[in-house]
Amino acid sequence: VQQVMDTSNVTRFAFHSQPGAQGIGMLFDHLPHANSMLVRLMPGGVMGNAEFDMMSEKVIRARFDYTNEVDSCAVEYVFEHKADRPRELSFSINGVEFTRVIGEDYRQQLIVNGNSIGITDPFRVSIAKFVDAVRGVGEPLISRSEIMENARLQDDLIASYSRMR
Repeated sequence: VQQVMDTSNVTRFAFHSQPGAQGIGMLFDHLPHANSMLVRLMPGGVMGNAEFDMMSEKVIRARFDYTNEVDSCAVEYVFEHKADRPRELSFSINGVEFTRVIGEDYRQQLIVNGNSIGITDPFRVSIAKFVDAVRGVGEPLISRSEIMENARLQDDLIASYSRMR
């Protein structure tokens, strides 16, 4: 993403994915992925003004503000159930849209502004960096503070969703 745009001042972030689960299971399955991107872009944030304006077994849309000491960001997550693969995943930062495409042999790329950027599977990268860190070589991809922030944000969003149901 940083090859394409400056991410130092994120004011809008949107994430759309197609979980295989339904209902609240979509949140359990895909919130950690959406949150990990948001937390990386805007560390130390706090959620506010959460609303769920679409809540069904097939579609959940959450909107909220995410604010840290420096910036405030308008966030929208949309999860739409899809039973079979391939499942789409896209996100946008300040209106710049990125779409993940998975090809043969699980090769992945991001499409942005009509250009294709080859990427390594983020899950594979995270596991490799974790294993290296356990062996004493380097740091994990995701820090302890990012994990805790992601978990807090997930808990807050699921609690808000449950109150609105």
